[in-house]
Amino acid sequence: MNDDAKAGDRKGSVGVVRTQVAHFAEPLRLRAGGVLPEFTIAYETYGTLNPDRTNAILICHALSGDAHVAGYHTDDPTERPGWWDDAVGPGRMFDTDRYFVICSNVIGGCSGSTEDIGERGHQGIVLDTSLVPPCKVFSRATAEG
Repeated sequence: MNDDAKAGDRKGSVGVVRTQVAHFAEPLRLRAGGVLPEFTIAYETYGTLNPDRTNAILICHALSGDAHVAGYHTDDPTERPGWWDDAVGPGRMFDTDRYFVICSNVIGGCSGSTEDIGERGHQGIVLDTSLVPPCKVFSRATAEG
């Protein structure tokens, strides 16, 4: 993170963003053969999706991360920005004046998406996030939305 992106200096940031949640009531088949009967994905978006939906970029992160890739959740001047604030925003590498940027929490993570709920997980399924490709989840989300 460069000095411009540290707490208190919001120049060039995407500003205040809100984590959103999408709930899917239909099953999601996992590569290992298990099925989640329903699931939830927490995500943040930046920029505007164009009418033909061709300007979307999906940013993925490590399991220990979260969807807060850029901007801030509040107006608190001491709050630190998202973990890749230097790269996402107007005029930056992922230019939000041109692109619609999406970052989600992974299924199995602990920041708002469906996660392992016990030793054996949801209905006895041990969640392995390598078994749930993010593009599969988001192709379903963008088709609906």
